Amino acid sequence: MKHPSKLNTRAIILFGITSGFFLLFFLYVGLFEGVSVYQARPALGCRQVTEYSAEQYASDFSPTGYTKVFTWTLGEVSAGEECLNVYLVHHTARVYLDDELVYSLSPGAGSRVCGSVGSSWCSIPLYPEDSGKTVGVVAEPAFSVSAGRNPEFYLGSRYEVFRSFLTRDLLELLLASVCILLGLFITAISLFLRLAGKSYPTGMIFLGDFSLLIGVWRVTDMRTTTFFFSGSTVLLSYVTIGALCLCVIPLLLMISSRFGGAFSAPALWLAVTASCTALAMLVCQVSGIAEFRETLILCHIMLLFTLATTLGSAVINFFQNRGSYQKQSLWYVGVLGTGVLLDLVRFYSSGSSAGMDFTLCAFIVFTLIQFTRSVIETSTLVYTDSQTGLFNKLRWDTLMAQEGAPGSCVGIMMLDLNRLKYTNDTLGHEAGDQMIFNFSNILRNTLPPNSVICRWGGDEFTVLITDATREGLEQSVRDLHAAADGYNRFGQGPAIYFAAGFALSSEHPGLSRPELLKEADEAMYRDKRTWYAQHPLA
Repeated sequence: MKHPSKLNTRAIILFGITSGFFLLFFLYVGLFEGVSVYQARPALGCRQVTEYSAEQYASDFSPTGYTKVFTWTLGEVSAGEECLNVYLVHHTARVYLDDELVYSLSPGAGSRVCGSVGSSWCSIPLYPEDSGKTVGVVAEPAFSVSAGRNPEFYLGSRYEVFRSFLTRDLLELLLASVCILLGLFITAISLFLRLAGKSYPTGMIFLGDFSLLIGVWRVTDMRTTTFFFSGSTVLLSYVTIGALCLCVIPLLLMISSRFGGAFSAPALWLAVTASCTALAMLVCQVSGIAEFRETLILCHIMLLFTLATTLGSAVINFFQNRGSYQKQSLWYVGVLGTGVLLDLVRFYSSGSSAGMDFTLCAFIVFTLIQFTRSVIETSTLVYTDSQTGLFNKLRWDTLMAQEGAPGSCVGIMMLDLNRLKYTNDTLGHEAGDQMIFNFSNILRNTLPPNSVICRWGGDEFTVLITDATREGLEQSVRDLHAAADGYNRFGQGPAIYFAAGFALSSEHPGLSRPELLKEADEAMYRDKRTWYAQHPLA
């Protein structure tokens, strides 16, 4: 009969292989298989109107002082569900068929703090009797920064227009949804750990907030979303810019808590500045001084400063540590910064923020890398003694519950500092803490690589050594005494003396690891009594 753990491992591997083959099958079917269709009367679909006349007139009633008028003649209108769909970015509009006003879009009469309709879709049903009529669209920019975006005109049913733009935005919509779900998951995990009183990296909750805000920003800024929620375009427009203003703040707080070092204080000050900037933009919006869209450049400036801070912290972290993770982080931040800069250039050159797949992918990768690192650090914190950096008693208890490999010899050492209480009473607890910390370094730097060192509690330390021999353990004790004597000669702090005892599984066959620890503990106390008998206090 196979061991259950081996069977479990093989079942998981087989599941992974099976899932992989099914995924390959699905990809093949999606890319290379299909159906043969004959359709004599294909659907008209979504057709963009590109041939029209455009004129501009001065107007005393327009917020920007002028009005744009777009006209063209309708062709044959089918008897189906045909609509004229107009996409506007921060423009009010009136739509005429010949001289008949058929649609009007403007801020509500009760609007107090919103002077723009946001990004909006206007859908006007067309009938066969509208064939040959002249379409006239009178558009007025809400403010000068949106004057460069002309309306876009599409003919087709609402379904066809929605399907067309959903197809274009599908990848970006999926990526933004991943950002939102990832942000919600990380935030929920962080709150759970906090409420449970467990250790977790403080930057993790900020990482979740950052991912959530990035996802909300992109989802609310898509044409598909504004088309689907056509009655809430004002809210969507302001949520878009608000999420973009706020997202840099948790990113900076995460940088400060995760990387620390030279960029900790600048990142915090920049986070304070970003918060004040966002509040100033909100005050300008509510008071009517300026719309969010008019102060958006302040948000972009804060984004550039945040990218510079992120890149600087990654560079310093790389030169201080030069590990593979630091190298990957530096490479990633550089790619992310390049993508954001290109997107900003495209925004200011075209006035559109559509098509940010590259940047969204970079944000997702960044979030996943940071979250994975946080999870690893969280699991490490659970088993780490905060004062010494060694493993703690929880880790030791886990080791004691494990069974060694058949035929292997395990050695367990128990060590205890001598005269720690005397040091605390005469020199103070800070001296005692220094004594514990320095002894931890001696253990870490002296014991062989196959040693697992734990702070068992107070001034007691335990060591588990695999493939141990009596000669090796005796040599380790002699090396520790030599290291402590060398430390004491240089007078770097309170003198370090300790008692040590050990037990070998080969010399105590049949004993469990906890029972071996008890044997080592008794040997350590014998050594302690001998030392105190030879070194009485004067």
